[in-house]
Amino acid sequence: MNKFLITTSLAVIFAALHIQAQPADFSKKPDALPASTMAFPKYSETTLSNGIKLYVIEDHEQPIVNFRMTLWGGDYSDDLKSGLASLTTDMLTKGAGKRSANQIADALDGVGASLSASSGGDRFSVSGDALKKHLPILMEIFADVVMRPAFPQEEFDKLVAQNLASVKSQRGNAGQLAAAMARKVTYGMHHPYGRKATEESLNSITLDDVKKVHASFFIPNNVTMAVTGNISADEAKKMLEKAFATWKKGVLPTMNIPPVKPEPIAIYFVHRPSSVQSSVHTSSLAMPNNDPQYEALQLCSNVMGNSFGGRLNKTLRETYSYTYSPYAYLTNAPLANRFSCAADVRNAVTDSTIIVIRRELAKIAGEPIPNEELNDMKRYVVGNYLLNFESSETVANIILNAVNSGKPISWVKEYPTRYMAINSQQVLDVAAKYVKPEQTSVVVVGNPDVIPALKKLGTVYEFDLDLKPVKAAEKTSMNIGELLSKHIEALGGKEKIGAVKTMTYKGKASIEMGANQMTGTVIRKNKEGGKATFTLDLGMMKQQVWISGQKVWASMMGQPAKELTGEEAEDYMDEAYIFPSAHLTDNPHIKQMNLLGLKDGMYILETVYDSGIKKHLYFDAGTFLLTKEDAPRKTPRGEVITTQKYSNYKEVSGVMLPGIIESELGGPVLKAEVGYEINKPIEDKEFTP
Repeated sequence: MNKFLITTSLAVIFAALHIQAQPADFSKKPDALPASTMAFPKYSETTLSNGIKLYVIEDHEQPIVNFRMTLWGGDYSDDLKSGLASLTTDMLTKGAGKRSANQIADALDGVGASLSASSGGDRFSVSGDALKKHLPILMEIFADVVMRPAFPQEEFDKLVAQNLASVKSQRGNAGQLAAAMARKVTYGMHHPYGRKATEESLNSITLDDVKKVHASFFIPNNVTMAVTGNISADEAKKMLEKAFATWKKGVLPTMNIPPVKPEPIAIYFVHRPSSVQSSVHTSSLAMPNNDPQYEALQLCSNVMGNSFGGRLNKTLRETYSYTYSPYAYLTNAPLANRFSCAADVRNAVTDSTIIVIRRELAKIAGEPIPNEELNDMKRYVVGNYLLNFESSETVANIILNAVNSGKPISWVKEYPTRYMAINSQQVLDVAAKYVKPEQTSVVVVGNPDVIPALKKLGTVYEFDLDLKPVKAAEKTSMNIGELLSKHIEALGGKEKIGAVKTMTYKGKASIEMGANQMTGTVIRKNKEGGKATFTLDLGMMKQQVWISGQKVWASMMGQPAKELTGEEAEDYMDEAYIFPSAHLTDNPHIKQMNLLGLKDGMYILETVYDSGIKKHLYFDAGTFLLTKEDAPRKTPRGEVITTQKYSNYKEVSGVMLPGIIESELGGPVLKAEVGYEINKPIEDKEFTP
């Protein structure tokens, strides 16, 4: 150790000893550090020869260059085919120029570059980044994707299937359902701001629809672009002029968004019988984002629930322990917005949560916010805003958002000063105008058991998982005995059913989980005496079940078989019947059956098991064949409602059997296309692991 290091080390030791010798006064709040000035980063702006508006923020600390292109249109250009805008941007990277989807992915991966496209609100967006030395390949693909997408039919069909699976998956996400329902309630059931993709809308979209959207909106004079990173403004302009040299200006289509038409102020309840907690969202209509009072209302939402210092956190979490992370937010759209408070809470405190939120809304709309609380929140928000200046990409997004909203760049530069100047009276005035409880609807997604308590708080409108009004089943003169008798006859009659001693079905199986899909095989064998075996093999995912007549075992992912008991075993025992729906009256686990009525062309039969589980069976009113059944099932993420659909019935050895079986598993969707063998000998040893 040299002398300098020794001296420095001794100085540090003595300084530490001196600090330890000074008694600390923990009752005194530390003084704030001196304020530092944060200047808005430098940028340049220009317009390319074909009309593209270009903003460049130079940042030479990293060797990466980032591009982001935005185009007016987005989800609000969907018209009534919700999901069309998203499908359009998804298709851009599925083949363009001379490259297929795989070739695009390989070329980008080979140089560590990325490229993506998306749609949201009133904008389309295409983004990419790469090391500066790899910009030529990125820009070549970027230009192809934007100007020359191939739109292959096979990729379109895949994307539609994936989007359909995603729509089904959303039924299992209470938070997404609540937010979607809140949009419909606040803006109107059919308003562009309130629409969401459905199975019907996705199935109505054609590849020609996608091509039309691209041709209409993807024109250079509809583009605002930001480039950030290790590149100069001159370099960026020359590169983009070259890449988009053949891109010609066009005429933008008119897009008239109608006025919002809010639904009546009430409680809107979405049935999700499996829920062990309720997702609660309040929502009130707010002004456009260019309204002079918008930022004051934004501050109001910050005070309500922007952070752990928000009022909802102090009440719902700290005082009552109803939830862990309540929050509030104000959306940011050009025509209208919604002010929302949200929390996921236990079923038992759903009504109490609504009461607390309403009380906090009344308070913030009726009493001035104390200056200390207001100033703390303003400093918190502005501090976070200024921290964004550390990221050139975030600065680019701030600029793009301002330009796309029709605001001058000076507006975002002056935001900190303007926000810090908002006073308590301004917040009180805007809160009294927009967030009073009597101006606020409530959306609840959860178990219908909580509805009686909610009805004490106001009018309740009920909806299903597709966000369609729940219709009460019509009364029917048919009784359970008649229904089941007609069903058995539809299957082939007692004699034909009784002649089936074994049944095997085999076929192709596929499971869709969002954008991912796995394919494989499914085999099920049944034998009289309550014996069955089931194998689903999707490669990486494999499940096996054995039912011996008395015991049930299951194996997942090749693990050793485990014996099941209780509700799990009882559930599988139903599957041991060769024709489960023909044995409802002699099923020892069913203690009660209720014919709920006729709805949407189907008779609905409720079966109640010894465990208390309720299953619903849906029989076609014309054919009396079983078309659907749903039941709660326990999963690692809680109890979910699973739905099994039966279609494409065919006659096999005198009995009617479904050729397609589709299972919605609270997110993933499993589809099996199967063929049958009747009365083929099966040894008993196959029904034990």
